[in-house]
Amino acid sequence: MPFTKGNTIGAATRFKAGQSGNPAGRPPDRLRKRIEAELEKIASSKPGEARTKLDLLAENIVSDALRGDSQSRKLLIERLYPMLNRHELAGAEGNAISLHWGNEMQQAAQEFQEMLKNAS
Repeated sequence: MPFTKGNTIGAATRFKAGQSGNPAGRPPDRLRKRIEAELEKIASSKPGEARTKLDLLAENIVSDALRGDSQSRKLLIERLYPMLNRHELAGAEGNAISLHWGNEMQQAAQEFQEMLKNAS
């Protein structure tokens, strides 16, 4: 039955004004919290040098990128230069408008090459 003004079907079970349908709120993301807690734990790398697992993971990603791992390089570019991802907007007619970041991409590539040279 479609809704019509003055319809009283289900009125007893409808939310009252100012009453939340989910008073407890959104449940916490427990997996994310556990992963963050695990990454914050101290991992022994060298005697006397305390580093977190997150530090070691970041170091491994950079090392893999320097060795030529394309997935690690892609991850670094996406994290270091998020604005350079390709964006599409729709025009008034609904056609896609492509935005290209030519100069920014060249600058990012040069900066990345410098990072690679300095790390070698």
